[in-house]
Amino acid sequence: MKVILFCQNAYAFGILNPIKNLLIEKGDDFLWYIDSKLTQKFPYKTDNYTTRIVDLQLYKSDIIFSPGNEVPYYIQGVKVQIFHGLAGEKKVILK
Repeated sequence: MKVILFCQNAYAFGILNPIKNLLIEKGDDFLWYIDSKLTQKFPYKTDNYTTRIVDLQLYKSDIIFSPGNEVPYYIQGVKVQIFHGLAGEKKVILK
């Protein structure tokens, strides 16, 4: 299976890392996508990664995991949004 770990924000690294570890354990192929503004913050530089959408198109993935809200529709693969918490920064008013 070919998997994209799709990161548009730095918080996604830690969320997707357990999935990466499972993929390694199972022997599945994966590719990180990180937004180019996150290159310096990316902690897994020995893993395969790219900052280019065209590389994702050429990769022809089976599945894409993303803790974000959007993945370009034209990238091949089933898009799976990972729930990553409630909006704790928002104030809740109880009446």
